[in-house]
Amino acid sequence: MDYSDNDIIDMESGEEEDLYSDGGNEYADHYPLEEAIIPPEKSYVVLKEEDIHKHQRDDIERVSTALSLSQVEATVLLLHFHWSVSKIEDEWFTDEERIRKTVGIPKEPVVDVNGREVDIQCGICFESYTRDEIATVSCGHPYCKTCWTGYITTKIEDGPGCLRVKCPEPSCSAAVGQDMIDKVSNKEDKEKYYRYFLRSYVEEVGKRTKWCPSPGCECAIDLSVGSGSGSSSYDIYCLCSHSFCWNCTEDAHSPVDCDTVSKWIFKNQDESENKNWMLANSKPCPKCKRPIEKNDGCNHMTCSDPCRHQFCWICLEPHYGHGACNRFVEEKAKSKRTLLQNEIKRYTHYYIRWANNQSSRLKAMSDLEKLQSVQLKQLSDKQSKPETDLQFTLDAWIQIIECRRVLKWTYAYGYYLHDLAKRQFFEYLQGEAETSLERLHHCAENELKQFINKTEDPSKTFSAFRMKLTNLTNTVMDYSDDDIIDISSGEEEEEDLYIDGGIESDDYHFEDTISRSEKSYVVLKEEDILKHQRDDIERVSSALSLSHVEATVLLLHFHWSVNKIEDEWFTDEERIRKTVGILREPVVDVNGREVNIQCGICFESYTRDEIARLSCGHPYCNTCWTGYITTKIEDGPGCLRVKCPEPSCSAAVGQDMIDEVTKEKDKEKYHRYLLRSYVEEGKKIKWCPSPGCEYAIEFGGSGSSSYDVSCLCSYRFCWNCCEDAHTPVDCETVSKWLLKNKDESENTNWILAKTKPCPKCKRPIEKNNGCNHMSCSAPCRHYFCWACLQPLSGHQACNAYKEDNEVETKRKRAKDAIDRYTHYYERWAFNQSSRLKALSDLQKWQSVELKELSDNQSSPETQLRFTVDAWLQIIECRRVLKWTYAYGYYLLDQERDKREFFEYLQGEAETGLERLHHCAEEELKQFIGKTVDPSKNFSELRVKLIDLTVVTKKYFENLVKALDNGLADVAYNEKSQSTQEPESESFTKRQRSVANGRRSFKRGD
Repeated sequence: MDYSDNDIIDMESGEEEDLYSDGGNEYADHYPLEEAIIPPEKSYVVLKEEDIHKHQRDDIERVSTALSLSQVEATVLLLHFHWSVSKIEDEWFTDEERIRKTVGIPKEPVVDVNGREVDIQCGICFESYTRDEIATVSCGHPYCKTCWTGYITTKIEDGPGCLRVKCPEPSCSAAVGQDMIDKVSNKEDKEKYYRYFLRSYVEEVGKRTKWCPSPGCECAIDLSVGSGSGSSSYDIYCLCSHSFCWNCTEDAHSPVDCDTVSKWIFKNQDESENKNWMLANSKPCPKCKRPIEKNDGCNHMTCSDPCRHQFCWICLEPHYGHGACNRFVEEKAKSKRTLLQNEIKRYTHYYIRWANNQSSRLKAMSDLEKLQSVQLKQLSDKQSKPETDLQFTLDAWIQIIECRRVLKWTYAYGYYLHDLAKRQFFEYLQGEAETSLERLHHCAENELKQFINKTEDPSKTFSAFRMKLTNLTNTVMDYSDDDIIDISSGEEEEEDLYIDGGIESDDYHFEDTISRSEKSYVVLKEEDILKHQRDDIERVSSALSLSHVEATVLLLHFHWSVNKIEDEWFTDEERIRKTVGILREPVVDVNGREVNIQCGICFESYTRDEIARLSCGHPYCNTCWTGYITTKIEDGPGCLRVKCPEPSCSAAVGQDMIDEVTKEKDKEKYHRYLLRSYVEEGKKIKWCPSPGCEYAIEFGGSGSSSYDVSCLCSYRFCWNCCEDAHTPVDCETVSKWLLKNKDESENTNWILAKTKPCPKCKRPIEKNNGCNHMSCSAPCRHYFCWACLQPLSGHQACNAYKEDNEVETKRKRAKDAIDRYTHYYERWAFNQSSRLKALSDLQKWQSVELKELSDNQSSPETQLRFTVDAWLQIIECRRVLKWTYAYGYYLLDQERDKREFFEYLQGEAETGLERLHHCAEEELKQFIGKTVDPSKNFSELRVKLIDLTVVTKKYFENLVKALDNGLADVAYNEKSQSTQEPESESFTKRQRSVANGRRSFKRGD
């Protein structure tokens, strides 16, 4: 199909369909990364630390008010029930006494704390202290502040378990609330404790909230309850710019589902696919094909469960009726060897494309950063346009980044797609999306630079380039929209896919068209987590009429599930109180008249003020308490669930005791554990997996499938598996794919080679640009495609894996499998590297070159936004294209129609993307720097880049939509069979009708 640049430009003048009639204006306003992609219509909130703290406080206040409890008791209760307010209310009103006993928030102290004794004995060090030197939790057991400090410090050092500390009295279950932590802990321990406390709100709260998995990100994502069932992947975009799948926390991989992403990642890591290792040390089970390593001496092998196939290790024949196999049959041996090689080649095909899109995405992210920081200003100066008018350039790069992510995961999806019809349909959509993404990426990467690096050709007009980049961005977005929907729903029919797919002019973002179940998330900062924590504590405290300390103990015990607390509490309060350690009455008389009280640890006598007690009433001096708690805190998170030092007492040590007797350092540790427990023990909040990120994500869906989450640290991950965001690929596919990729076996140097020989002169060439349009150095100057090494002249999409006929396949199965895998892997990896390069180019563009282009063109940077849009489109399309190769790899040979359809869509998308990428990467540079070509017209480049961006966007929307539908539109297969129409002829006619129905124009590079 011959698409020309002029034809794309002509469309803007109204000579063709009105697909791009508004393409140059709709991107004047800036929109964030998540609006350039196609997330489903689900709502989520990125929570910073202060947001998480607010949520915590709200939950604590809610529980405290509802149950007439102190905030400390509500916190204990929320910690016990893992911040489930509804669970707390259910349990509390069912059996308040049981919940109090279980959680450790007794109504009355078990030890008389109102005695007239001047001196009170600490239950740990057994020294006597005055009343001012003694601290107690709700049980009343007296311990000196020093012992409390040591005790709580120890618990905080133990880790998040310090959030559920019980009274040191062994037989006491009274919880140690935050009031005790604040009273006795040092600053460092308090910080630790509240860090655990904050994190517990995200990590224990359930499936509604998760941390952004981006390293170093401290945001959490809150996915609103009731917004979705988590039945499919959902991309989350954190404030840190990271996008990830909510369900599996992998990199955002829409339109590929989490299962495919998991399988793809697992496959990429799996040692079973190592060519050398498999041939030397393992063989595939003849029945289930799983690799088996021989670890016994005899040749009688039994495959593992559930296969249990018994066979001969030497000849792989069934062991039943097996005779001697000493005679060598050369043809058979060759077939078995090539069978292994064939599978590796198939994997390599998808992996290379997966990795290529990943690297292209990272490059595009870098390019976007550069564009935003430097180049946008330069372009604004050269074009004499405000930066707001150049928003379209950022939009293009954002689109590229997201499409690269999507495309990346479609290759993982494709790797596990074995149904032939589905695979053909998938590869068609993937090919279209990838082609358009390449065109957008190229336009943003090369053509845009012509307006920044002072290489502008007077024949190129910036307005034309703007229109081109905007149109390419819109087109790539449209393709990604439609195809993600197709992968996810699997219900849309073929006729609907093509009727208006090429002439739509409505401006819509990816999230506006997605059909997957609604989910929402919130990125939580530390203060947000603390607020959530406090809110849950308050809710439990109010609902169950507990103190905040008791509520915290209760919540820690129930892993911050307020609903669970309420269910359990109101079912059997006494049992819960006893289990958790929040006693109603002290088990030791705390109202005695003794002036001096003996500490239960050091056996010294102390005044009452020097003795601290939990709800159980066991007396311990402050010094022993400090030592005891400090030791527990040093042990790690277990300090959150510290019990009374009395071995027979189950009373919980609450935060009040921690605060009362521990040093600031230990208090910080304890509260850090408490914060983390809120995130890590709950199911609705997760920490962002990005290294160094302190944000958490609160998710509102059920998390049964992948869902991409974007943290404030810019890291995007899948909520379900915490891997890099990988929608629309499912977590299982991602897991398998990543595992396979990490494996030395299939991630060898020849797969990930940094160079390739020029097809003409054979000199090694290193790929340093994002698009796959390669030019050998002088004097060769040969132009070829990096992915397939074919000449660019007359080059078509090379996304589809071409197999031999059935006879040849049987004869050369092993070799073909390796070739097939290599085909997909290379393109997967290439798109990854191209995406990374595009990210880098976008960063450079935004930071430096956009300003140069603005100066050269005397246009404000806002009017050069189309260049950023093109780069963003390239980045996102590289991501999508990368994953379509994983998807295509798994399309079954039996699903021939689907594979052909998929490869057709994928090929068109890839071709469009390459043209866009080349335009952005090469042509744009002519208008930047000192190499501005006066013959270049910036307005023409503008139109071209905008058109390429729109076209590429549309290609990828179609591809992603088809993948979302599971390539369900290939229902025509049965119709064609019923009319006895040959399959190949039927598909050719469909392609012809699709082409005629979707576009009446030609698109150019």
